[in-house]
Amino acid sequence: MRNDNKAPSQSAKHLLMKAVTIMNIREVGIADIPELTRIYNEGVEDRIATYLTQPQTESTRLAWFLMLPARCKVLAAFDETGRMAGWASLNPVKHSAAPHVFDHISNISVYVARESRGKGIGLALLHALDKTARAQGFTRLELDVFDFNTAAIRLYEKAGFTVAGTYHNRAVYEGKPSNVVFMEKSL
Repeated sequence: MRNDNKAPSQSAKHLLMKAVTIMNIREVGIADIPELTRIYNEGVEDRIATYLTQPQTESTRLAWFLMLPARCKVLAAFDETGRMAGWASLNPVKHSAAPHVFDHISNISVYVARESRGKGIGLALLHALDKTARAQGFTRLELDVFDFNTAAIRLYEKAGFTVAGTYHNRAVYEGKPSNVVFMEKSL
């Protein structure tokens, strides 16, 4: 039986520290939209990180970026070569009836480039996003993830998220109803 609560081995600590120390995390600007779109579209193509099934254009992603409220930041991690390895965003909770009631909550997104998965990028982005969310006045983070994306669920749990529930048959995936796990974290 696997024990997820035990401390990481020295070699695992070394690999995590290496991944974190060679990375630069900063806020995304308009010039970063092509790389952000590339990574987003990998998530679309791999069918693990978004409900969308068609790749998005740079102009579509730019429009999304420009419509975010000022306090909803987008952060990106860059590897030692300067190439974007992943990105994460604070998004407003969409609720048309009373949006101000949810001002303290952000729905988050995390996307990691294929070649950078499993290297600690997602966890580093989540830690940076926590810090940014607090600075922007958010007190709660939420997300939803396909129940079959167990790697992402483990990542979010490592970052302190807990499962709040499961939406059964919430989305259609590959033509079949699929479950979506709702996760949350208080800051």
